Amino acid sequence: MTISSTSSICLECNSRAIECLQEGDPCEATRLLKVALTRLQSDMTFIKFQNNAAAPQDDVASCFTYGSIYGISVSPDLLTASLFQSQDNLFPCYFRAFEVDENAQESLNTSTTFVIVLYNLALSMLLESQYKGRRISRHEIAVVLQMFQAALKAANVLWDNGHREEVLYLVLGITTNLGFLHSLCHNVKEARDHLLLAVDLVGHAAAEDVVPLEDYEFFYTSTCMFSSGVNLNIAPAA
Repeated sequence: MTISSTSSICLECNSRAIECLQEGDPCEATRLLKVALTRLQSDMTFIKFQNNAAAPQDDVASCFTYGSIYGISVSPDLLTASLFQSQDNLFPCYFRAFEVDENAQESLNTSTTFVIVLYNLALSMLLESQYKGRRISRHEIAVVLQMFQAALKAANVLWDNGHREEVLYLVLGITTNLGFLHSLCHNVKEARDHLLLAVDLVGHAAAEDVVPLEDYEFFYTSTCMFSSGVNLNIAPAA
């Protein structure tokens, strides 16, 4: 089985996981995404060693088109936790899972698939941590933070290798949620760092026109709101 076919299988698994999030079942979504991530990591590592390369090599060239990656809202029932409703956290969370259009799955860069699955898994685990009134622990926050950071690192490699259009939307979602978590944890410096990155990305998004308008407005508004708080010396999640 080629790595591109593995990517397609994992994207199908990703789609089923998103359906679970829409139905309000983050536990099953997390299970499915963990299976997909494990499979991707295994095949990508194999390709890496076979080619003696610093990054996985795809069997097909990426051919990104506008709208092939889009966000899907999760069930509103998963967003009732006080963690997500608090007005104290000035950096909002981006509560959409990333999906890939069926017609674009075969041509999508495999490393981009990895970023999408990792992002969705981190989001699902964050939602699962609040499922049925649970209180999120510091350990759970740390794990989700690490996963978003790993997704951002992988996306940055793609960005540097000429896939900016393909990952810009993803990086905006990842950066926003990293800012949300750092703000939640009172990590003011880290939250500000992600704010500066998000502001820069919003500028790129306006120029590239690769982010759906509704989502662009969310990112633009959230960065403006947080920036105002920072300029007024209001600590995030104070």
